[in-house]
Amino acid sequence: VSARQFPRLYAMLRLACDILDVPEPEFYVSQTPFVNAHTFGHNNPYIVVNTGLLDLMNDDETMAIIAHELGHIKCGHVLYYSMAYSIRDIVSIIGQTTLGMGQILSVGIGVALIEWSRRAELSADRAGLLAMQDLTPSISLLAKMAGGSRNHMAELVPDEFLKQAIAYDGELDKGPLERFYRVTAEMFQGTHPFAVERARELNLWVNSPEYQDILAGNYPRGVRKIQTGRKKN
Repeated sequence: VSARQFPRLYAMLRLACDILDVPEPEFYVSQTPFVNAHTFGHNNPYIVVNTGLLDLMNDDETMAIIAHELGHIKCGHVLYYSMAYSIRDIVSIIGQTTLGMGQILSVGIGVALIEWSRRAELSADRAGLLAMQDLTPSISLLAKMAGGSRNHMAELVPDEFLKQAIAYDGELDKGPLERFYRVTAEMFQGTHPFAVERARELNLWVNSPEYQDILAGNYPRGVRKIQTGRKKN
């Protein structure tokens, strides 16, 4: 992606980099049907966005996703991912060479890595929101990732999805059995939280004093002031 190749995507990248104060990474589009995007590399980070994602999202949602990936770069998640999974692999090898005694440690590290990865996704979601300074595209893209279909797009209502997100804790925490079902489901969810959980966390954060302070420039001066008044592409 460049000024001449997918120039609209490139303009989104440049604007998001400027808002979040992130050096411009290399940016690629992959002909892949899965609705996803990735960030790789530490010293020379680059972003890959799948065509399956581009085909499902509008421009504001796409820019929020690009900013989400930039959030991983700004937070240093790529380096931490590499270090963490290297440690996990080393511990796994040790477990195999000690008659399985190290497997208990390996399982514990694996659980901790998954939990950290889920929290990292929430941090990157906040970066996407800071770039857009509008909750709407962040909620609508999460609704599409949870159950979006091009054939039924007109019937997908982001506001209804947000209502589900707000009720998420109350509905699933009514009793011990419901909490057990929730924990069990989340164990098999992988490295990303449920989209409904991500929407709930963003809704809580956008209404928090912390979010308003950041927009007002009240944060440690080690980084440049977040720009406001985002221009439409």
